Amino acid sequence: MIRTCGEFIPLRQRRESSVTPKGSKYRQGGLIYSQFYGSVKEVTDASKCIPFENDGLEELALDPQIRQGAKQVVAGHWRDIKVLERVYCASKQRARFVLEDSRRKSFGIREEHRISWSLFQGLITKLEDDQDDQCVTLLDCPSYMWAFKTGVYLDFLWRNADKFATGFEVVRARCHKDLVTWEQTKMMAMFLRCLQFVFGAHQFSRESALWWSRRERVVGNPPQQKTWYGLGFCNTLPRYGYCWMEPRIDWNRLTFQSSVTDQMLFGNNMLRGQYLKRGGQVRDFFDTTRKLELGLEWMEKYHSLARIQTQLLSWMVHICLQQFRVDVLCSMQKEILAEYLEEALTGDQPFCWEYLTKITGSNLHLMSGNRCFQTPSKLSSFLFDFNDERKRLRWEDRPFRKLYQRARTGLSLRHGRQMGQRFFRQLLQNLFKYHWILPYPREDRWVYRIKKGKRLWYSIEKDDEGGGYAASHGWEWAKQSYQEGYPDEIPRYVSWTKEEWESWLLRNGGEVGGGGGEVGGGGGEVGGSDAEVGGSDAEVGGSDAEVGGADAEDQEMTQVTRRSSRVTAKKQRKERGGLEREGRFLGVFIPPKQVPPKQRRESSGLEVFIPHFNTEGYG
Repeated sequence: MIRTCGEFIPLRQRRESSVTPKGSKYRQGGLIYSQFYGSVKEVTDASKCIPFENDGLEELALDPQIRQGAKQVVAGHWRDIKVLERVYCASKQRARFVLEDSRRKSFGIREEHRISWSLFQGLITKLEDDQDDQCVTLLDCPSYMWAFKTGVYLDFLWRNADKFATGFEVVRARCHKDLVTWEQTKMMAMFLRCLQFVFGAHQFSRESALWWSRRERVVGNPPQQKTWYGLGFCNTLPRYGYCWMEPRIDWNRLTFQSSVTDQMLFGNNMLRGQYLKRGGQVRDFFDTTRKLELGLEWMEKYHSLARIQTQLLSWMVHICLQQFRVDVLCSMQKEILAEYLEEALTGDQPFCWEYLTKITGSNLHLMSGNRCFQTPSKLSSFLFDFNDERKRLRWEDRPFRKLYQRARTGLSLRHGRQMGQRFFRQLLQNLFKYHWILPYPREDRWVYRIKKGKRLWYSIEKDDEGGGYAASHGWEWAKQSYQEGYPDEIPRYVSWTKEEWESWLLRNGGEVGGGGGEVGGGGGEVGGSDAEVGGSDAEVGGSDAEVGGADAEDQEMTQVTRRSSRVTAKKQRKERGGLEREGRFLGVFIPPKQVPPKQRRESSGLEVFIPHFNTEGYG
């Protein structure tokens, strides 16, 4: 009969305001609105500013490379990570101070009622008739209120805030400095979302990721049934009186369970509302990073199966190159003819003279001169290399560069440095194979133009004489000429859905793991016999024909990185030092006197409280 709003996250019985619906007996009797709120809200509510309610805190969960790439997509309209870290630490400090300083205060319940004029007149008449009666004295707390000590209530808030803050910080501490996986991002986003609801008044039914348990809906064209999962507070709150999380989390690994992780509501949607004008482009970029993350996960899962590993490596290379084409075409979309614009921005077509002149409707201005990159390998290094101390003003954090850096870093950390170098070699092979015309950047700009406003391009052609550099994989600078015709089509598996990939992995994994005699014999229709899928090692780098020249390539491509490794390591330590080095992450909420001795440990001079997570689900 009365709509209510809960005051804070864990409990069912707390209420703040009540509005009588139209047509109810309360409204007919003259009661329009009633508000019962505890003055304890003064503890954390300062001019409607509640700790941890900054909507940008969830950006702390993102991988640094993804965050920087997204910042480029939204043209710089992005929160600074250092500012967000200070906001988070300031919220913790403020919460601690107000909870400590309020222990000696007493709080009560305030009531406010809005009634009709007729009901008001009736109350005046009733009070005048009963004015001779004695005043009513309450001997005990009314049944609709609670009475407990201030310290008990504040400790309850303290422990709940510490639980979610510690969960976020433990997951963050487990992340590698150069790589935050998507599973870790979702877990940190979940803890931060819960932390926002510890203090202040909230209506949980409006927060689908926390409130829902399971939702099914038919979406898409053709229609398909899709399932989403939340933390299930709608079930646990009425049943237990407390917002326990439903069993969706593997607490040993601190990740969502593999059976539901792809359907959890903590994912791409968590940041989409902040993109506004560039929402579509950022959504596509996050979808691309998710594909890359799937490739890294499957590479680790099937690391012993050579064919699957080769296929996945080729897929990850094409993901990076597709983003490269998208970035190039987005920077020149005003030059693309309207009838080709939408198709071109998907990045599904390789670059060549014929294709680019068709979509732009004009000839290209090709780069020449002694000051140009003399070999394609030097241009590719300038486009993709990182941590080489070369200036790339305004385009250092281009999405294609961050995807490549994330992929190579992840492969090197999980499979060794040789796998990262193999990925780089295959990327160069496919870069030259599918891009006969490349953009020509400079240190100070991503798009270099001459005085007439024409964009400069770099043309390459096949070196039939075989006298070029080994790192250029048989290609050379064409200067004012160009390679005629069209490159090979992009392999079909690049556009496969996750279900198609899982089907292919299951078939090939079963065949390789069972007999091991024939690789991909039954996968003809999905690329089992196609040269583009890995049957021909010339494309995917499975053959060691080019590996003989890989040593010379490694010496040429990684020499600068090796020389600057000490400088970059020092720079990274300086950037990371802010929160972790100063010890401001763990143990802010729990006073040392209240922490059980067995749950204490020393870390950077602070008492750190490690809570016990409920591994049985809820209750």
